[in-house]
Amino acid sequence: MKVSGGLMLSILIITLFSCNLITRKEALLVNNTLVGINDTLYLKGKAFGLLVGDCYKAKNFSLLKQGRIEFEHYIDDSRARVAKMKDVGGSEALRYCEIELLDVEKRMIKKDFIPFEELTAESTLEQVNHHFDMVKNDSKDETAVLNKLRALQADYAKKNGFTLIRKNE
Repeated sequence: MKVSGGLMLSILIITLFSCNLITRKEALLVNNTLVGINDTLYLKGKAFGLLVGDCYKAKNFSLLKQGRIEFEHYIDDSRARVAKMKDVGGSEALRYCEIELLDVEKRMIKKDFIPFEELTAESTLEQVNHHFDMVKNDSKDETAVLNKLRALQADYAKKNGFTLIRKNE
């Protein structure tokens, strides 16, 4: 059976094009999964900060532990999820950077968030602000990893043929 060169070329092009579409779709799913994790991290961090303010006003810091534990579980679960993800379209560096970010978040929980739980009804605003200053200082590592992640994400999107839409930050 003789197959023409044009037919073989057409089959090859269709196969490569359809594989590229599958990879693009999977790559976009990887990206969107990481974006979802990071959006939730941001919201949980913001909620914890607001909770600290509410606890200060109520002079009752006992409510912080449960919120911190839930935040910590989210980080642990997200890290396990990202570690198990299949690499698609060159996502290795992006995925490893996400794991690095989650590790930074975990360290901040341990080093910066738990001390808020030790505050009491007698704690002063200066003591609360001291803890926030610690968070602010340690968030420099978080910012550095986030910037690295954004650069890797932009490169990943370009390599896989999709456009990133940035929310106002």
